[in-house]
Amino acid sequence: RAAQPYLEWDSPNPIGAYGRSKLAGERFTQMLLTRFYIVRTAWLFARGGNNFVSKILRAADERGELAVVTDEVSSPTYAPDLAEAIARLIQTRQYGIYHFTNEGICSRFEFARKILELGGRGHVPLRPITSDQYQRLARPPLYTPIRNFCGAALGIRLRPWQEALEAYFR
Repeated sequence: RAAQPYLEWDSPNPIGAYGRSKLAGERFTQMLLTRFYIVRTAWLFARGGNNFVSKILRAADERGELAVVTDEVSSPTYAPDLAEAIARLIQTRQYGIYHFTNEGICSRFEFARKILELGGRGHVPLRPITSDQYQRLARPPLYTPIRNFCGAALGIRLRPWQEALEAYFR
């Protein structure tokens, strides 16, 4: 696939069991209902959760040096922004499939660098690595940004991920 964010009508092609189970849920919903909202998002973060932001901050405090992948690219999403977008979507009664993430794309490495900077840990060394160098049970897809085309057509846009991350730290 070309390096462009996925649109709502692009055909999904999940590479792992997690993605296939999400797609099966979408298809089941579409089979059962004529009116539905399917909302896709990515890299969700919020206070109080166990997510990439909290893991980076914890690792920075515990290890003092971090290695983060540069070749995983997507769109971070602040949960309060997503909740607001979904609430606005429901009021429209425009059923269908929607992509909601904060605006912009970044790599895990770029996201981690901004997390450390805003989290008062900009002094912590951050080493770039590739996903091949990072041991995991399941390998995630490398390029997964999604574009909010349909929601934007309804006037529903989420702020840039950098601004959302600043709000997280306020």
